Amino acid sequence: FLIWLKSVINSRSMLNEQAKEELILKNIQKMQKSGIGTIGEISSFGSDLNPCVRASQNGMRVVFFNEILGINEAQIQDKKQEFLTRFEKSLKFKDEFFIPAISVHSAYSTHPELAKFAINLA
Repeated sequence: FLIWLKSVINSRSMLNEQAKEELILKNIQKMQKSGIGTIGEISSFGSDLNPCVRASQNGMRVVFFNEILGINEAQIQDKKQEFLTRFEKSLKFKDEFFIPAISVHSAYSTHPELAKFAINLA
């Protein structure tokens, strides 16, 4: 697991560049053509919001999990605000096909105060 995790961290910038909006939308459309009617998207940074909204406008039901994460106690307030900004932005698109939701990242990478904040918000 640690080897895999390190490879993900080392490749993050390359992976982010490859996950552009059109590529995300194209792959969602492939899933929809294969018969998938609902997807759950775990969004750590919000960069996938637009393609998910576009997919929902084309009949794909999307549960859009806004993820909260961060372990550094000194950054808790910044992380809360960053999360709220992303969550509120996703709420603007809420309808029967686009469902904004809240997700807490893994226990080892989320400060307990952030987890409680997200749980109370949910």
